[in-house]
Amino acid sequence: MITHRLNDQERDFVFSLIENLTGTCQRGTFRREILASNVERRMRYVGATSLKAYLDYAMSDATESDLLMSALTIHTTSWFREFPHFEKLEASVRQRIVEHKQMFVEVMCAGCSTGEEAYSVALLLENIRHEYPGFEYRVYGIDIDPISIAHATRGVYGAVALSLIPESYRRHCLVGQGEVSGFFAPSLDVRKRCLFEVSDIRKCAAERQEAFDYIFCRNVLIYFSSDDVNRLVRALLSTLRTDGTLCLGHSEAVDATQFALRFLGDSTYVKRRAFAERGKPNGPVCRVLVVDDSPVARKAIEKSLEREGLVPISVASAEEASEFLEKESVDV
Repeated sequence: MITHRLNDQERDFVFSLIENLTGTCQRGTFRREILASNVERRMRYVGATSLKAYLDYAMSDATESDLLMSALTIHTTSWFREFPHFEKLEASVRQRIVEHKQMFVEVMCAGCSTGEEAYSVALLLENIRHEYPGFEYRVYGIDIDPISIAHATRGVYGAVALSLIPESYRRHCLVGQGEVSGFFAPSLDVRKRCLFEVSDIRKCAAERQEAFDYIFCRNVLIYFSSDDVNRLVRALLSTLRTDGTLCLGHSEAVDATQFALRFLGDSTYVKRRAFAERGKPNGPVCRVLVVDDSPVARKAIEKSLEREGLVPISVASAEEASEFLEKESVDV
């Protein structure tokens, strides 16, 4: 068996290729060994004796090209990962239905990998659809990895993962029997409301303007440089409707004031109306942290502060305030 190992020059070329193709930052050592090993594994599989020979082959074979892109990306995911986001999503959707009579929501899962996150969102929304006749939803999953998107489109998963899905949502899953025992899939009603496509998160914003009520982009920004993160967040916000919600990973945070967002805790942000109307605020702004366990009180205080040209950031508890202040600062 051919066991070619990448030399230092080849490794540097691979990391440069990853940056060019995906935009992810490859400075430092984070995940580099995994990605280099993935490429070596593909080289062994096709019997390539050098990196150049392998890349020439990958560029001439569509299937191997897709497999190479999959090897160059990190796609770790799980069902109902970081569950507080789903609690916030459910509360928000119910509020839209009851208070605003909004009977249709659109969600984008950016960097959706093999689809577990998108289907988790859809299972939750399917539960709500059964409760409120006439309510509808659409979930869009995008990822740069075509192999992951193909898996998500099939929507078939190992039954061992069923234990990760809250019991109240499992009724919307089909569990395999006989020859397909050991597998499950979201129901047809769920799958037909989920669309997946191969797309670069850096370019998707140009294709859709203010299309979504919710955007999940979790544990994706950690792979980009700080400058690229700012560009990506702005691109995502351009596809998010006013008062829409942006969910980032728990290990990620952005400056809410820079993007005129309202922080909800748990790396969750709401796109404020001021952002949609005026864009990024000009000149210095006064940031005011509002801490109150009453949503009605928070909303009233926010509106009063905004009328005076201030930037409110609201949280529901002292714990959420402490979490916010560990990452950002305010004036009042």
